Amino acid sequence: RLESAEADLSGNHGLEGCPEGDIASPRCRLTGHPKVLLWGDSFAMHLAQGLVASDPRVALRQSTMSACSPIIGIAPIKGEGHGANWARRCLEFNDRVLDSIRSQGIEMVILSSPFSIANGGEFVDRAGSFHSFEDLELIKASLLDTADKVRRAGARLLIVSPTPASGHDNALCAVRSQFLQIGSEVCNFKEDRSLKSLLVLKELEGEVPVYWLRHEICPGEVCRVQMDGAQIYRDWETPMLS
Repeated sequence: RLESAEADLSGNHGLEGCPEGDIASPRCRLTGHPKVLLWGDSFAMHLAQGLVASDPRVALRQSTMSACSPIIGIAPIKGEGHGANWARRCLEFNDRVLDSIRSQGIEMVILSSPFSIANGGEFVDRAGSFHSFEDLELIKASLLDTADKVRRAGARLLIVSPTPASGHDNALCAVRSQFLQIGSEVCNFKEDRSLKSLLVLKELEGEVPVYWLRHEICPGEVCRVQMDGAQIYRDWETPMLS
């Protein structure tokens, strides 16, 4: 039972062996001529296996960097290890991804992140100016600009929402229910929809297509932690897919 729990909570980095922040590695693509690009942070990584399972022939490339929101022109500041120097690397990474969409003939971009840049802390723009997370208008404008640049590069765009969150450790609850041999239903929850990042996506939905994972995970108003016997959540701190 312990081995099963460890497997449920193991990291999900997307395509096997794909290094973070690398847009050229052959380990980050399934074909020599990718047509579908998965772009974002760790919340994009956890979608890769599902995309491949839904279509094993998908011409997929993964371009991901943990904590780096896929937004052109701004990057989050997240304290130790994610300060101003890291933010510049994030900005440069996203610029390289955008350039690759143009140069490689990508036809479809799937973009995903919790967009926590809108929920707290600071972010920096290309000029090096710092902004509060409360500057939602700049965040929305930057997301729209990113979508426009993707389209002008010749690709279609779909934003996949972050997984529904409860504010509690869904993965830990599911593991405890497994050890105690009680139904995982005790861990089911109602999604916290008050996060500003979700409100930003909702406001942009008329201009940018958004696929909401709540439609799969939360039938009705209740979100599940298991589906068809498989644990959905795997992370101790963030609601990421197993």
